[in-house]
Amino acid sequence: MAFPALVIGLAAGLLGGLLGLGGGVVIVPALTEILRLGQRRAQATSLAVLVFTGLFGFLSYLAYGSVPLGPALWVTVGAVLAAPAGASLTHRISRRKLRALFGILLVFVGIVMLTGLKELPGEGGVAGVPGWVFFVLGVLRGGIGAMLGVGGGVIVVPALVLLFGVKQHVAQGISLAAMAPMALVGSWTHWRHRKIEFRLLPGLVVGGLLGVVLGSTVAHWLPAGVLRRLFAVFLIFFGVQYARGNHLRRPAS
Repeated sequence: MAFPALVIGLAAGLLGGLLGLGGGVVIVPALTEILRLGQRRAQATSLAVLVFTGLFGFLSYLAYGSVPLGPALWVTVGAVLAAPAGASLTHRISRRKLRALFGILLVFVGIVMLTGLKELPGEGGVAGVPGWVFFVLGVLRGGIGAMLGVGGGVIVVPALVLLFGVKQHVAQGISLAAMAPMALVGSWTHWRHRKIEFRLLPGLVVGGLLGVVLGSTVAHWLPAGVLRRLFAVFLIFFGVQYARGNHLRRPAS
C-alpha cells in the first residue's frame, strides 16, 4: 500500500466527510501534482474511490439522523441516470476545458455562499421541497460529478441550503447519499476506457474510509453556519487553483 496514496485518501476523506463533498476535490489535484497522473486518469481513479468513501459518509450521516431517505432516493436516481453521460464526456472534452469548468464552478459556488445570502426562513427541513427538485439536482450532480471525477456535492449542497433553506448538515447528508451509486456507475464507464489506476486504490480507499468517518463526526459537532463558511472557503481555494491553470502541465491521459 503506497503511503502517499494513504495520506491523500485520509485528507480527502476527512474533508469530504466534513463538508459532504466526497473528497474528489482533494484527490484529483493531489494525484496529478504529487503522483504525476494525467488529468483523466486522476479523475477516473478519484471516482472509483468515491464509491467507498461515499457509502461510509452516507452511513455516518444516516446514523446522526441527517439523511431524509425520500429526497435522498430522488437525488440518487437522478445522479445514477446522468453519471454514464458525464463520464463519457470526460473522454471527449479537452483537459483545459475540463479544468476551466471545474475551477469556475467551484469559485462561483463559493462566492455565492459568502456574499451574505441567507437561508430561507424555515425549520431547515425538506418538507416544502418538491420531489422533482431533488431529481433535477441529482441529474446535475451525476453528470458534472462523473465528468469531473468529484462527488457533485458542489451542486446539491449549495442549492438546497441557499434556495430552499435546508439545514447544512441535512443538505450534506442528502448529497452523500447519492455519491456511492453515482460513482459506481461513472467508474464503470471509466473502467471500460482503462483509466482507473488500481494500484493506488488500496491506499486511497483505506485512508478515505478512516478520514470520512472522522470528518462526519466533526461535522455534527459544528454549527451549521460554521460548516457553511468552511464549505465556501474550501470551494473558492480549490477553484482558484484550477482556474489559474496550475495543473495543466500534466498529460491528459
